[in-house]
Amino acid sequence: DKANKQATLRINPEVARALRGPERDVLNEIEEYLGPVDINSDPRVHQEQFDFAFI
Repeated sequence: DKANKQATLRINPEVARALRGPERDVLNEIEEYLGPVDINSDPRVHQEQFDFAFI
């Protein structure tokens, strides 16, 4: 049940900066569907990849 869990997104730092800045609309759409999303920047993640989990 996603209502009781926190959505976490592990992404490349450049992508994280974009989602917190000029691409904020994309993050807003994700959060409309999933609720609040915790963004974790990880330089080991390629710009075209991401890890997503509910915790």
